[in-house]
Amino acid sequence: MGEKDLLSWNAMIACYAQNSRPKEALQLFNEMRNHNVSVQPDEMIFDRAISACSQLGDLKFGLWIETYLSKIGVELDDHLATALVDLYAKCGNIEKAYELFHGLKKKDVVAYSALIFGCGINGKAFEAIRLFREMTTAQIMPNSITYTGILTVYNHAGLVEEG
Repeated sequence: MGEKDLLSWNAMIACYAQNSRPKEALQLFNEMRNHNVSVQPDEMIFDRAISACSQLGDLKFGLWIETYLSKIGVELDDHLATALVDLYAKCGNIEKAYELFHGLKKKDVVAYSALIFGCGINGKAFEAIRLFREMTTAQIMPNSITYTGILTVYNHAGLVEEG
């Protein structure tokens, strides 16, 4: 391929991140940065890079991305904030995940699922269960990821019958 534009970098990073190849996604993200490709206008590429950090549990690089976004003046929209909720929750910083979650303009199934799963893997089963109930009370329909997360929570908490 000749000269790569932002769209081609974005597509490849997305493919890697969405197909359980987060190391390759972040390697490509770094390669893109080394080629001085301007990523400021396209926030989706940052979302995909944060997703790759979440899959790897790489809080350090995720924090760098969050700092960089702030440095270049990118306001966190709900999509980017939800990616960061997932990152912080999976890396054990539930307080920061909650802070971002509570700042969302519109909470959706992805945001709830990220926090439910994060609470579950960090030993906060009853918080995860409360979030699940809050979500369903708000008439936000759980998806397969939500159900997997909440059933894992019940299992880890020894609440198999309730699950």
